[in-house]
Amino acid sequence: MNGNVNSPFEIGWEVVKANAFPIVVLWALAAVMVGVYYLAPQVAGALEPIAQLQTAYGRMSAFVSCAVFCGAIPYIVYVFHRASRPERPLFTAVAQAVWCGGCGIACNWFFGVQEHWFGAGHDIVTVVSKMVVDQFVWTVLVIAPANAAFYVILGRGFLLSGRTVSFWDFVRRAYLPNLIMNWFVGIPSNLAVYSFPRALQIFVLGLLSSAWAVICVGIGRRF
Repeated sequence: MNGNVNSPFEIGWEVVKANAFPIVVLWALAAVMVGVYYLAPQVAGALEPIAQLQTAYGRMSAFVSCAVFCGAIPYIVYVFHRASRPERPLFTAVAQAVWCGGCGIACNWFFGVQEHWFGAGHDIVTVVSKMVVDQFVWTVLVIAPANAAFYVILGRGFLLSGRTVSFWDFVRRAYLPNLIMNWFVGIPSNLAVYSFPRALQIFVLGLLSSAWAVICVGIGRRF
């Protein structure tokens, strides 16, 4: 990592600049998905089999959905977008597919908790309430620290030997950049995710998380 990039904001901004295109695509995709789903009934009908699979297979479906989106799509980005390409793109894609599949199971469980707390409505108050709890409680306490640790290890090629990393160094250079950028990308993404019916939320999350997986690799590599 460049020695003159010290603050979490600077680290995060370096990653944003390197991955500006995936981020913009993600924002646009989130808005288009919500608009098309509610304005084109035939699209909602086409997604019904996916909703049925998620309802029937639960955790397995959540794992597969997130694993595919966070492995296959980022790998394509690595191949064609040099600034985002890690040293071992195929290994990185497989590793994060497995990791994100596990995160998909956890997030799918949390979506159920959110529905129990706030209901199944898709009005603005319900959607925003779920987004706030997701981003400022669930993400702060669970997703961001877990992702930061995984992507730092992934960025080092799963080699844990070498320089010892202090707790505060990890917080400043990995956790906080991950958290800040998660808010940057996750807030609009969550608004889209929670606008969909419960059975489709994990599918939408997996699709939108593909760009986030690319960003996390950049943070881990710059640690």
